[in-house]
Amino acid sequence: PYSQRYGIKLPNEHEKIIIEKALSVFAENQIIIPKWSLPYFQDLPGNLDDHFKALHEQAPFDIRINPFTGNREEVLDTFKRNGIVAQTTDLSPFGIRLKNRIPLQELSIWKKGIIEVQDEGAQLVSLFSNVKPGENVLDYCAGAGGKTLLMSAIMKNKGRLVATDLLPWRLKQGVKRYRRAGVHNVQAKELDDTKWWKRHQNYFDCVLIDVPCSGSGTWRRNPDLKITFTQKDLKELLVKQQDILETAKKYIRPGGLFVYATCSIWRAENHDQIQKFLANNPEFSLEPIGENQPEIIKKLKEKQDAEGLQLTPLDHQTDGFFISVMRKEL
Repeated sequence: PYSQRYGIKLPNEHEKIIIEKALSVFAENQIIIPKWSLPYFQDLPGNLDDHFKALHEQAPFDIRINPFTGNREEVLDTFKRNGIVAQTTDLSPFGIRLKNRIPLQELSIWKKGIIEVQDEGAQLVSLFSNVKPGENVLDYCAGAGGKTLLMSAIMKNKGRLVATDLLPWRLKQGVKRYRRAGVHNVQAKELDDTKWWKRHQNYFDCVLIDVPCSGSGTWRRNPDLKITFTQKDLKELLVKQQDILETAKKYIRPGGLFVYATCSIWRAENHDQIQKFLANNPEFSLEPIGENQPEIIKKLKEKQDAEGLQLTPLDHQTDGFFISVMRKEL
């Protein structure tokens, strides 16, 4: 099996047991960071030890309302009536943070497609993609469709939103979620239809690529990655990320937006990849992030730097996400 989030091989059941035993020998408050990975953290702002501690804290349990069918205040009232402690997320206008993990599938608001599980950082990726109703949008690494769903909501179910992924079985998971959420402007498209993809070069107003990555920004949720993910895996992913950048750029119309995202906090997968891409593709230039979301930008502790915006568990209490927005010249 392969990880839906990172595109890397997951351990089998026997290996999982070994990993759990290996992690259990450490004290609860002990910091575990693979030695080979230490240089990749050096560019994080502030105190590095604080970042390491944040990566070992329990990750929050975030959900997102479906703007088609739900209202955040009404959902909070529903939680309150059911004795569930919840509050609004600080950055995303659609997010809710629960104090405890609960089986959401038993709730009527889940069955009706009113809520979805999604980290606040992932919600910001869709919000900062700046898509608009009526546009043609491509989610090139859509996975199970979490960001696709929110972009569809931002587009008010109008226009065309194509979702594809390197692994077709992930697309099928997304289709189920689209139906439950009442989405009807999304088309799931596999990559093997070469004629279709050729016809849609220079076509889309916005292309989002949430590329396979190390997942270093999610180590709170996936501590096994500290053991299973290797430096060799990283080197292979760095090549894959550039390949995806070079492939996906073909589908952006002149004047369109190109959004690059990872759930990594390593510069090698983020800023460095954007620098390399821009050096090789002078027809693209960086766009300011969040001009359409000024209230969110005001709240951010760390602002956009030269290549994009880095969210971290320490500074933003989200998973670690990197977002860069580029525009193709007319």
